[in-house]
Amino acid sequence: MEVNVDKTKYTLFGTSDPNPLFLELRGITVGPEKAPKLLGITFQNYRGMSTHVVQTRKRMDFRLLQLAAISSTTWGPKRDVLRAFYLTLIQAQTLYGFEIWYWDAAPTSRKLLAGQNKACRTIARIPYGCRSADALREARLLPLEMMAMIRSLKYLMRCQIRGGSLRESAEQVYHETHPVREFYVRIMKIYPTLVIEPRESPLLTPTLRFGKRARFFTSLENVSADDPEERKRGASERWIARHFRRKGTEPPPRTHYEIWTDGSVFLGVKS
Repeated sequence: MEVNVDKTKYTLFGTSDPNPLFLELRGITVGPEKAPKLLGITFQNYRGMSTHVVQTRKRMDFRLLQLAAISSTTWGPKRDVLRAFYLTLIQAQTLYGFEIWYWDAAPTSRKLLAGQNKACRTIARIPYGCRSADALREARLLPLEMMAMIRSLKYLMRCQIRGGSLRESAEQVYHETHPVREFYVRIMKIYPTLVIEPRESPLLTPTLRFGKRARFFTSLENVSADDPEERKRGASERWIARHFRRKGTEPPPRTHYEIWTDGSVFLGVKS
């Protein structure tokens, strides 16, 4: 698939630097975009995530109305069935991109908690006069604030493990006064000897490159289909070692397949 460089944009969330990254594709500069349409998440320059929260709440209310229509106390489905439908059809759509837009939205526009309380009373089949905490406990659900904290903490720890630019961007997004950072510091104080190190080499911006994959139609070095098996095998191993060299110079063991020059792939014999 050909990529149109002129229409390609990139966005960095949570950074105050106007030009933190410089990207080029085939010698053409890729421009930044401050207000993207990120997979269905509506973001505006001045209103922020408030428009997205309003649209999400409307979709949530519509789905809750459908769920309440079948939640009869006499002939309706059981509580576990209603909870499964709520988690699959309503909460999965409501929490889409939750870690991104929840903390950027204004506190006055985070009105999804009322919809979750309504869902808890529908699932547990209890009246509306009860406490919200009891309704959440009966429906076996967590408050949205706690879910946002847990999901953001998991994302922060994944960035810490990956290292490189992901770790640096996470430190900028979740700064020292951020609730997620404070929660992370409290947890790490319990384990003073725990040190999170990157599990792989740091992913820095100058080293970004296209991912490589095996192309079986690629011709090998001066080898034809009529050559001996040992020569074709040696050419295949040298080609794999040259294009997929990462940790060492030794080529990976050939156990399941081998590459042929005529474009065909034959399964090997398992050992």
